[in-house]
Amino acid sequence: MRNALALLLVTCGLVGPAAAQARGLRDSAEVEAFIDGTMAVWLRDKHIAGVTVSVVKGGALFFAKGYGYADVATKKPVDPAKTMFRIGSSVGTRSVLSSG
Repeated sequence: MRNALALLLVTCGLVGPAAAQARGLRDSAEVEAFIDGTMAVWLRDKHIAGVTVSVVKGGALFFAKGYGYADVATKKPVDPAKTMFRIGSSVGTRSVLSSG
């Protein structure tokens, strides 16, 4: 799962100086459209209950959105500003920095 998240960030063009220079992040709607499709498939195929995706650009929050459920039993959706995820042996915190 850790490798899948890193791969997702690389695929999104959110990491790597070449991707940042060639395309760059100009519009959060463009990022949202891509990540929406990617996350729908990823959550389904990997059987993941919920996740938050945040993108920081120029030191400011550029995009943040929750996907899936914070509580599957009650179908409470993930709220990127409020949902807290428990860090354990199967989940790792990842920070991916881009120099561009």
